[in-house]
Amino acid sequence: MVTFLSIVLLVASALMIVLVLLHKGKGGGLSNMFGGGVSSSLGGSAVVELILTAVVTWWLYVQGPALGHRLLHLLPATEREPIASRLRERAGALVLGTAGRAFAVGVWLGLAAWLVGGFPPVLVAAVGVLVCVMPLLGPVFVWLPLASLLAS
Repeated sequence: MVTFLSIVLLVASALMIVLVLLHKGKGGGLSNMFGGGVSSSLGGSAVVELILTAVVTWWLYVQGPALGHRLLHLLPATEREPIASRLRERAGALVLGTAGRAFAVGVWLGLAAWLVGGFPPVLVAAVGVLVCVMPLLGPVFVWLPLASLLAS
């Protein structure tokens, strides 16, 4: 049973990799198959790509650790620890980079709110930091309202 579930996990992982590769291919890839040709006010291709990105991100969040553990065990025993340590370093750098970027965005948003006036700068900065950490659309949700306010 464990072997069967391992095979199912590996096949699902390979399928997810193929979907990711098709997702950003030239000519629209997977999004054209699932509505890229549909012309609507929402933009069928953009909506499908957003949904696909969210599904892939969720799947990697849920299955990523188990998949990484299984992939590490496919390596020779002498290579496992150096590769695992490099991956841990990269993951730590990614977390620090994301936190640093969110902090910098919060500082700039707080400064912009103070310059524009009418907004509590500390609150705007705090909300900016929290939202900017959100994957995918965080920076858009942070900068779009302020940019539209400044443009008007």
